[in-house]
Amino acid sequence: MKKFLKKVVKNLLVLFSLNIIKTIYINFRLFSFGVAVKFPIFIYGRLKISSLSGEINILAPVEIGMIQIGRKYQTMTVSKGNAQLMIEGVVNFSKYAQIGIDCGLFVYKDAIVDFGNMSSLGSDGRLICNNRISLGDFCRSGEECTFMDTDFHQMINTETYVKQPISAPIILGNYNFIGTKVLVMKGTITPDYCTIGAISMLNKDYSSLSKNTLIAGVPAKCVKDNISRDWREEEIGLFRLIRPFN
Repeated sequence: MKKFLKKVVKNLLVLFSLNIIKTIYINFRLFSFGVAVKFPIFIYGRLKISSLSGEINILAPVEIGMIQIGRKYQTMTVSKGNAQLMIEGVVNFSKYAQIGIDCGLFVYKDAIVDFGNMSSLGSDGRLICNNRISLGDFCRSGEECTFMDTDFHQMINTETYVKQPISAPIILGNYNFIGTKVLVMKGTITPDYCTIGAISMLNKDYSSLSKNTLIAGVPAKCVKDNISRDWREEEIGLFRLIRPFN
């Protein structure tokens, strides 16, 4: 009985923490009625919706609360209330995904964002896509990370006046662990099972590196081989965490 009551209380807390109005709005705004009534997207806390003129695709059987925006699952639990969502392009979710508190997700027209299964954008994170950003399965980031595939402003070679590419895709591999305050710039490609040290800046193709590599620095470079987050131990806990009702 005690276990049952504990479960009931936990599920009630989930419901009370939801932003019910925004949850209803975003599901029925983006999905067909048959999908929307299953409420695959849960919104927690304050969220400014700047635009939903694009589309969201769920590439798996739909489950309640499988995509969570604004849920407190990291160290920071007090929100500043500055989360923002702008989807004018396409966002694809392979299955489960987490977007922490106070995040900004900006997907411009004709841009594509791919969230792999169990991928995440940590609290206070920013994802700004003008081209393509792809996060592999279990690609998870710490707090205050920024992913930006565009320079926004045109840069030129001052001797030849040749224009530099203004944007390039970001492709992050499966089972990537991205530390706190990492900046991921245009053209970044990482291998599977890559760990990125805190306060690093990535701006090139690292796919030639082997799996289980630690890269760090400004700009980032390989600093250690044969090291990885212990994903075998963490997968069970992450799947338990992503399910809103247990």
